[in-house]
Amino acid sequence: MEFESNPPSDAGVVQGLSALRREGGSVLVVGAASGAQHDVCRRFVEGDDDRIFVDTDGPVRDDEPADEVIERPFTTRSAATSDASGPTPGGITALAADVGAATRDHGETTETPRICVDSLRPFVDGTDIPTLIAALRSVDAAAEEAGAVAHFHLPAVPEAVPEPLFEAVDAVVEVRRRGGTTHQRWRFPGRTETTGWVRV
Repeated sequence: MEFESNPPSDAGVVQGLSALRREGGSVLVVGAASGAQHDVCRRFVEGDDDRIFVDTDGPVRDDEPADEVIERPFTTRSAATSDASGPTPGGITALAADVGAATRDHGETTETPRICVDSLRPFVDGTDIPTLIAALRSVDAAAEEAGAVAHFHLPAVPEAVPEPLFEAVDAVVEVRRRGGTTHQRWRFPGRTETTGWVRV
């Protein structure tokens, strides 16, 4: 969860990154390039702390080792959209409760648990926005309580993401691939405008 090259000089970005490292919180990762999503995920989970992965519709994590895996499979898009709460009991609300419990458990044994939720797309397709936002904020609260960082993958261009989701997290990272290289740019809602692009 660092800039490979020098980060932008914007004070809001520096403060936002420092707060995430110090206090924990949540990050929304957007951008349609699956390879870029995978690259930034590896940066978020690197280190020796416990890793919690949530697998839904095609894990970004690939072969990344995990200390705990929470599975919420979506077999088809039609299945995901056939019920407003998703195909598993309780939908996103129950998933958020499970992620929160796992985060608190691992927070007792490791300094900074890393949580990866891959991906939010089935829930965005099949859940009303207030319920989705409440779930994201629930995970965010658990992450802050444990000093953890949770990131949610949403493989979509920012223009296709419901605007309220940007305000439900502590930071938004947009990723892209150019010439085989992954780039990222950050935004901290209420703190700064979007930064310039830097390499992951």
